[in-house]
Amino acid sequence: MKNSKLILLIILGIIFWFNGAISVKLLGNYVFTEDSPYKIEMFVLAFPMLFLAIFIAIKAVKLNHSEILTAVVVMNFAAVFLDGIALNFFRQIYHDVYEISHYGAAWILWGGGAGLLIAYLMTQNNITLGRKKVILSVILGAIFWFVGAMIIRFFGDSVFSENNNYRILALVLLFPLSYVFILITQKIVNLQKSELLNSVSIVTLTAMFLDGIALTWFRGLYSDKYEVSHYGAGFILFGVGAGLLLSYLMNDNEKMLEN
Repeated sequence: MKNSKLILLIILGIIFWFNGAISVKLLGNYVFTEDSPYKIEMFVLAFPMLFLAIFIAIKAVKLNHSEILTAVVVMNFAAVFLDGIALNFFRQIYHDVYEISHYGAAWILWGGGAGLLIAYLMTQNNITLGRKKVILSVILGAIFWFVGAMIIRFFGDSVFSENNNYRILALVLLFPLSYVFILITQKIVNLQKSELLNSVSIVTLTAMFLDGIALTWFRGLYSDKYEVSHYGAGFILFGVGAGLLLSYLMNDNEKMLEN
């Protein structure tokens, strides 16, 4: 993919990040609360919203059909990196109340999964992963989701709390941790380099869907405190960005497009 397209996709990722953050800010008191009756509706609305975002990207960047998944990966890691940073250090962008930013982050995670799923389905004819590799990728996504949730539960407010300097270290450590997860995926699923991005996208969307659901309806799995789950969600979003960025850099994109 040309550098000019990459730059445009990163800019679009930043714009879509801002739209998501402002949506949480504006709708927060009405939608993103524990007793809100609209959480399911927002999860459903994420699909047409992300389809529209991808359609805009296709037109604005002039993407070929085979480039759609790669493009969404680029926009996704740009957006979720900013989400991870902002939720950790500028949380007022979303809301002053931890409860609202917690449910907003869960919706953002679900939306990221929705975008990757839509892009995968739109690019499916160009993807050579067999059924076995897809199933293994989904299973690994569920396992990695559980590992992430347990990291937050185990460390709790000793790491994931306000004014805690260990949060910075946790974010830095996400890069080697994500790299190990990618190597595990490559080994278990038996991936060629040109298949890496496709498989990691499936792993990631599975984990993001599960995080979105669990943070919304089973938040006790992470923590009973909104503060901890808020910073935990920021940790997860930053980790998603690290994983997608590394998989993009490690993937053999030329062979992927030839396929």
